[in-house]
Amino acid sequence: MYLSFLMPYVDRGSGPLFRWVMLAQMAAFEPHEIAFIADERYFAEEGIPFGENLSVSGYSFVCPSLSRFRSYARHSLPEDARSQVHNESHIETFHRLLTTEDIALSSAIREGSQALLKGGKGKAFLTWCNCPSLGLAARDLGLPVIHNEFGPLRAPLFSNTIYFDFRGVNGNTTPANWREEAEIRSLMQGAELIGPDAVRELLFHGEFSPRRSADRRIGVALQVEDDSNVIAYSNGVDSLRLLHKARMAALGSPLLVRNHPGAHFEYKGFLGARDTSPDSVAFLEKVCEVHSINSSVLCEAFLLDLPYRSYGDSAISAFSPGGRLHSLACSDRTLALNAFFIGYLVPSELLFNKDYYEWRLSKDRTLAECHEYHLTILRGQKHELERIQSARHDPTIRAPDEEESRCDGEWLSNRRLDLQMQAMSNELAWRRKSVASLEGQISDLSTRIRTLEDELSIRTDAVSWLEAALERSNRCLDQRDATIVELRTHIDERNDAATWLESQLEAHRSELDANRESLSELRAYLADRLEAIEWIDSQRRSLAEACSLAERQHMELRSEIERMTETIKDSDSKCAELAAEKEDLQSELLRLSKNISDFRLQRIVRLSESLRLAKWMDTHENE
Repeated sequence: MYLSFLMPYVDRGSGPLFRWVMLAQMAAFEPHEIAFIADERYFAEEGIPFGENLSVSGYSFVCPSLSRFRSYARHSLPEDARSQVHNESHIETFHRLLTTEDIALSSAIREGSQALLKGGKGKAFLTWCNCPSLGLAARDLGLPVIHNEFGPLRAPLFSNTIYFDFRGVNGNTTPANWREEAEIRSLMQGAELIGPDAVRELLFHGEFSPRRSADRRIGVALQVEDDSNVIAYSNGVDSLRLLHKARMAALGSPLLVRNHPGAHFEYKGFLGARDTSPDSVAFLEKVCEVHSINSSVLCEAFLLDLPYRSYGDSAISAFSPGGRLHSLACSDRTLALNAFFIGYLVPSELLFNKDYYEWRLSKDRTLAECHEYHLTILRGQKHELERIQSARHDPTIRAPDEEESRCDGEWLSNRRLDLQMQAMSNELAWRRKSVASLEGQISDLSTRIRTLEDELSIRTDAVSWLEAALERSNRCLDQRDATIVELRTHIDERNDAATWLESQLEAHRSELDANRESLSELRAYLADRLEAIEWIDSQRRSLAEACSLAERQHMELRSEIERMTETIKDSDSKCAELAAEKEDLQSELLRLSKNISDFRLQRIVRLSESLRLAKWMDTHENE
């Protein structure tokens, strides 16, 4: 048995968020094959179109009858089965349920699942959005979680696709967690790869004729403000931040901004031109690059080989500039397109298809196996589409010739039985071909009707929201009227107070005039003082300059004195050395003088002796 978990406690203005998912699953699964876990509002019978044909985003089904609706097992989650925050809005509740684990809610889901399974083994949980609390309960029960959502490619211009992901949807998806090129090649090993043009022909059923480069701008695709893509998986980028990031990338060039058809607020065109294209492909023909948070238009651009930039956490973000697989998208476009558009995305015919779900759950299917399965489905779709288009445009199919003007003879000859049978056979063949052509046109019109029904559903939701807003506005107006009466009473009181204040104001005005005269005198005095202060300030600056000059001269003089002091010290040391040398010289001179005196005395003595000897010799010679 499958357990379908429907996001509880969230109402964006049109009742339980995914009630239509429950009705579609009831149309696809028997009562013994699926059970439902949601809050009590999902199971209210009021407003359900029992037995009618329904269509949501191109997915058509028959709403179950009342008796069949009541035959499905269900478990209602009580209001206290979650951690509540005071004054929390539905948007804040939605964000918390999408991004955080709530132990109380997880316990309620686990207990409800065990009660529905009655000791048996479940197959898997089915959910239309991420819910960490559900993941926690699923891990405790040992059950996988299948995340479904409508895919990025949708009719009539593209083949309808869906998401089927065991990790998450819109955020925390499997492609967003692909790490590197080698991992993709391993997952796609053995797959029958087809070229980029063949992938495009399988999935795109329109004409794509880009304008000249000079006429193309950077495009911005906005999204629904309360969609889970924006609330929980935008990486902090909202519509306004997205526009400014695109403006930075455009380097001053004008932007082309496309509103989402289901947006609550309409872009007016202040940060770029407002796009009025009839569809997304016509919008892509006008741009050279697309910026968005995680819009499906990014996937269309990827398929049509148009540059794009994703700012949110989406399945396509890994191939965006800055993503881990951007280099693969550039170097091996064939592998990237086959892996994402054929291997990962699932043809919409397989939504809630029991055989396909059993096949995916029977073992851990590789991306190559999914690629083979999906490629077979898509080729069958392509063959059927080509058959319808060829019948519609077959040149042999033509209306019968206009009836000739008949005279009696000609008319009688044409009434022959064999000629009548031949004419009837020709007309029958033409009518059969015409019927085939009309069937193709009916199919196209049915698709268009489903699209219009989807738009009508969106508009109906918008009208409901506006009616609720109008009711809130009426209540606000009633409150405003009561407030106006109170304000008028206060105004009367304030008028009396104003009269007294005016008398006080006159008294203060006369006092103010006197103060103004005093103020004028004070201003004149202050002007004189200001001139004196300016003169003093100029004198102070001159004195400061003189002091600065004197300080510099003082420093120079001090350095000169220090230099002369060093010179004097050197001179004193040299004088001391000279005095010592002088004393040495004087002592040496005294010694020399003494020696000279001794030498003279000795010489005189010798001379005296010589004279005496000479005299003695002279005397003896005379004798």
